[in-house]
Amino acid sequence: MQCRYCTQTVAQSDDYAWCEYKRQMVGKYAKKTSCSGYEFCRIDAFYAFRGLEVNDPKALYTPRKMKADDGEQLNLLEEF
Repeated sequence: MQCRYCTQTVAQSDDYAWCEYKRQMVGKYAKKTSCSGYEFCRIDAFYAFRGLEVNDPKALYTPRKMKADDGEQLNLLEEF
């Protein structure tokens, strides 16, 4: 998970944000790498710099969709 989806992150420019927990600047694509201060937030810290409003669906976190090899969803119970 990236720092841009943490409650401790406050965007300062288009590429950098302030991490309140670490008290340092972090990059737009910085990863939390087991940060003990990480708290997930669905709203992207950089939404305003992307020209979005806070209630815009594009400003919210959307997980990547994983694809199965054959195009169907895998069921672990069917495998055993």
